[in-house]
Formats: sequence, structure tokens, C-alpha cells
Amino acid sequence: MKCEFSETQFMFSFVHELLNKQQVSSLKWFVPMFPTQHVEKKLGYDFKINNPVYAIFIQFKVPEKIISTRASHWWQMNGIPYYQFLIRPDALSHQHNTLVDLAQVSHNNVYYCSPAFITTSEYNSYYLNEKILQNSMCISCKRLMKISGSDRHSICYRLKPLPTYSMFSEEYPGNAGDFNQIVEEIQNSVPYKNIEEMIEDICIQFGYELRKYEGMESVLMDIAWELFNKKKMVLMVAGKYKPIY
Repeated sequence: MKCEFSETQFMFSFVHELLNKQQVSSLKWFVPMFPTQHVEKKLGYDFKINNPVYAIFIQFKVPEKIISTRASHWWQMNGIPYYQFLIRPDALSHQHNTLVDLAQVSHNNVYYCSPAFITTSEYNSYYLNEKILQNSMCISCKRLMKISGSDRHSICYRLKPLPTYSMFSEEYPGNAGDFNQIVEEIQNSVPYKNIEEMIEDICIQFGYELRKYEGMESVLMDIAWELFNKKKMVLMVAGKYKPIY
């Protein structure tokens, strides 16, 4: 069963809910690709006072829902309907291996994010009731295998009853869950000392030239769009701090 909404629709609804809530666990969020006046004001004050920050890189995917007993991974997924998205062969795109390599760096939190629903009616309901995050599967790229050649690959997953995903016939019960569950993993990762250190390190990792800007909002937005246009990744920044209004 094909997904009835696009990757872009899913990405925008996911980010919209995250920014609308503005607090998942004890973290506050900034997504440079989607600035708002309120967020820019917060970034300009709170993120400049030498607080630790986390860098999160996400590639959004939309799946198909597998309900056929003749599907290749049906029995590996315990004979229960599941969701599946495709990974482009390495011969056509190095995107997957880039994500896996990026995830091995201690400061980086790298995820595939895909909905555990496919219909427009589910999408509309979850969007209106702010339940996109809790019905989306986030899979850490740290433990995923690298791929090679022209073979096609896919990731199969279920969010319920327990978050589980499978790749290359290997099942992983950990390092996956809805976004609220993944936040704990992010908080246990190594944060940057401050926003300046994060910007400099991301530029080094991706070979970007750090030019002079009037403010950090501008440089972060530039980096974020560069990552999205060339790497199809969405950069998010999270920090622990008290909201200031």
C-alpha cells in the first residue's frame, strides 16, 4: 500500500509540530530551515550564552505499508503488517553511507525518520491533534550497516507494540522509537559546548567554508539549506535552557 502523502508534506508537518510544542522533554528546539520571529529571538539570546547544544541530522522518508504474506520480509517481521522505505543503491547515491559515517562522530545524532501511517485521513488527524511525532519512527543510523554496489536495500519497521526495525535480515529492538523516546538518546549524547563550536565542527565535517555573517541565524540557515539541498538532511539544534520571553 503506497503512501498517500509526500516526503515534503511529512517533513513540514513533523517540524511544524516540533516547533509548535517547542518543548520535547527538557530540550528546546531550533530548526534553521524554518525560522520564526519568536525562535530567532530565542536563538539570538539563549543560544549565545554559552549553553551546551546538540546537533541532530534527520533524513525524512515516506514508506509503503506491507500487508501481503508474500512480501519478502513478511515472516522476518513476525507475520504482522509493517512499514518499509527504500534505500537507494550505493552505485546511484552515497547518501546512506554518508548518514552512517556521520553517525559515528560523537557529537552527531543522525536518524532516518518515517511515519507509521500512510493514509491522508491519518495524516490529517495526526496533524490536527499534534500526534505526528508520537506516530513517527526514528531510527538511529549509528548501528546501520553500510551498503555497496547496485543492490537495492530497504528498512522495514513497526512502531507498535514495540519499536522494531530490520535491515539485511537483521532485527534491532533498540535505538528506535517515536521522537519523544529518541530524545533521551539525544540527551545522553555528547553536546557541543556552545553554538559556535557546533557551527565550526559542522563546517569542518562537510567541508563548508565558514564565511562572515551578521548573526548566527544567517550562518545556521545557510548551512541548513546547504545540507538539505545537497545531502537531503534536515539540521535541528536542541539545547537545555529556561525559556525567556
